[in-house]
Amino acid sequence: MAITETRKRLNRRFTWVVREGITKCLREHGFNQRGRHYWRDCDPTLAFAIYVGKGPQWSEDKCTFHVYCGMVTNVVPVIFENLAANWVPDAMVGQLQVRPDELTPAVRSHFVISSSDTESDLAEMARSFSRMLEDVVLPWFSKFKTAKDVGDYLTSEGERPGKLWIGYREIKHHPESLRQAAIAYFAAGEHEQAVALLDLAAKTNDAPGLHHTLELRKRLTRFIASRKEAH
Repeated sequence: MAITETRKRLNRRFTWVVREGITKCLREHGFNQRGRHYWRDCDPTLAFAIYVGKGPQWSEDKCTFHVYCGMVTNVVPVIFENLAANWVPDAMVGQLQVRPDELTPAVRSHFVISSSDTESDLAEMARSFSRMLEDVVLPWFSKFKTAKDVGDYLTSEGERPGKLWIGYREIKHHPESLRQAAIAYFAAGEHEQAVALLDLAAKTNDAPGLHHTLELRKRLTRFIASRKEAH
């Protein structure tokens, strides 16, 4: 299907808003960019990541997109055997994933650009992005210094937004949180803690995710053994 002039104009508006409101702000804070992926190394074990996801443009006169934030550990490509030279930290698969509206109800994560928006509307949207990053997202990122901080956050109670498991016996956290915390602790060098969390996840009633837990445990124990042999 041919792309209409309206869609082309919407795409140009989307590109302009992202460039002016997100790219320029994040570059000022030392972020790298590839496409709509942005990341900045926090330390050798961890990176901050942001992704701007553009939804399918089913409407002729509207363009929708979302902003995702995450913390990604440096061991992800090794654990999951994705050693491609073009790998970049991806907020969508980070060990800790949040949307800005989970951090505060004062902002949104879902945005719409309409063909009826004026240049002033687009400029205000770009400014709102910069304010959201400056006032909400970047201060939240600053809470984390290492991969261990991510593991501690994922295994804490009450502070992390969303994804808390409704108590199953003594297990309070969703098994996916425990799996991601295990990866974070592994990246931080706390191998025993990583394996212990996977054993805990395997005891929950997470039947659909049990395979992922066991596979991750097998991979981590293999890497731990090889590192011990190397020393």
